Amino acid sequence: MITTSDGVRLYVLSAGSGAPLVFAHEFSSDPRGWDAQVNFFSRYYRCTVYAARGYLPSEVPVEVGAYDQLRAADDLADLVRSVCDGPAHVVVVLPSASLGPVENGRRCALYEPVHGSAPDIAGHGIANPLGAILSLAMAFRLSLERLQDADLLEAAVMHALDAGARTRDIAEPGASFLSCAEMGSAVLAALQRAATSS
Repeated sequence: MITTSDGVRLYVLSAGSGAPLVFAHEFSSDPRGWDAQVNFFSRYYRCTVYAARGYLPSEVPVEVGAYDQLRAADDLADLVRSVCDGPAHVVVVLPSASLGPVENGRRCALYEPVHGSAPDIAGHGIANPLGAILSLAMAFRLSLERLQDADLLEAAVMHALDAGARTRDIAEPGASFLSCAEMGSAVLAALQRAATSS
């Protein structure tokens, strides 16, 4: 546990050794979403994940003012200062959902990656598409009742990563990396292999 600059205790878990690599959320979720990445990258880096405020086992403040984007950024900075020996590489690529009510047997929701739109890199072909792809898997699972399709899509992402596919933001320093379209193609090829073998 660390204590943030406004006094909220956050659950933190680290694995591995080497240069610090922090897997973060833009605003919500818990560390379980990063399990596959931590299992892989902890062979090379000291990986740190945390449960955001409001997600157990971190503290859950009752004041509405304790939750906003600026506070989330401050929490990340507090975490880096507390557990890293200097600057850290920060990775933010997770699916997310704003879940609404169930209507006519289906959950209404907005599904999107948590990393935002990144207008500064728009048109350069370097964005990481995995958060968007995994958001579709989440929609398959939670709203569309297509559990097998969700499993196949999530497995395809993991197979592409296991095969070494990386965009610039998650590649090892100095390693080659794929463009956004190439990463999408790597996941599609893994999905096609998974679909034909199941």
